[in-house]
Amino acid sequence: MEWLKPTFWGAFGGLAIEALNYITAVQKHHRLPWQREKDTDPGPLVYGIATALRITIGAGLACAAACTAPISPVGPRPRCGRPHPPE
Repeated sequence: MEWLKPTFWGAFGGLAIEALNYITAVQKHHRLPWQREKDTDPGPLVYGIATALRITIGAGLACAAACTAPISPVGPRPRCGRPHPPE
C-alpha cells in the first residue's frame, strides 16, 4: 500500500493543474468554460471527462515513477506489489 501515497500526490497535482486552467479560462473569457456561446462549444460533459483524464494520468504517472525510481529523495522506494529482497 506504499504506492498509494504517491498516487494520491499525482492525482492532487493533476487536479491542481486543472484548477489553474479553470482560473485562466474564467479570467480570459469572463464566464465559466462550459457555458456555451455556440452549439459547437464543448459542454460540461467534455470538461468533466477532460478533468477526470488529467487526474487519472497524473495519478498513474506518479505511481509509475514512484514504483520504478531507483532513488527517492523523500524516502524508501515503495514496494508496489513486489517483495523486497532479504537484507
